[in-house]
Amino acid sequence: MLLQCVTTVAVVVGLILTLRQIRLLRISYRDLHDWNRRKAAHDAASAWAQFAEDTAKLESCFHFSDGIDAVSLEDTKTAFARDPLAQASLHRKLNYLESVASGVNHRVLDDDVIRSAFFTVLRKNLHRFASYIADRREKSPELWVDVRDLAAKWDADDQHRRERDRTGTS
Repeated sequence: MLLQCVTTVAVVVGLILTLRQIRLLRISYRDLHDWNRRKAAHDAASAWAQFAEDTAKLESCFHFSDGIDAVSLEDTKTAFARDPLAQASLHRKLNYLESVASGVNHRVLDDDVIRSAFFTVLRKNLHRFASYIADRREKSPELWVDVRDLAAKWDADDQHRRERDRTGTS
């Protein structure tokens, strides 16, 4: 009888310790997943530097430093007719922003990190080329949808945004 009681107590204690370890492991995996999403978002932000030549090409065509106005569709088409590489540069930038937005939408990339890195860039590019993007979407409605939706989400979130805890704080 004593052996059965000791065995039962040992099993119960073992189950309690096992459940505690499983809970700690789940917390550890959640934190690791969050860290990996933040790191991937940081890497995506760092990769934006590879578009410096594209930015310079678009600056030479549209002279953005002179103002913040949107580029008309006619001006865009004229510039692209003169320099087809400018159109390729714009498409590379928009496609990269689309892939980043898709990563955020699928929770592969951390929204807060991406927002910190791309908020201004994303909004400027969508604003400056709004007429061109709209024209392209008339022909292919699926173009740059995730980036448009992410910008709309950020605009809606601005009213309710709060800072989250920093990683690595006690």
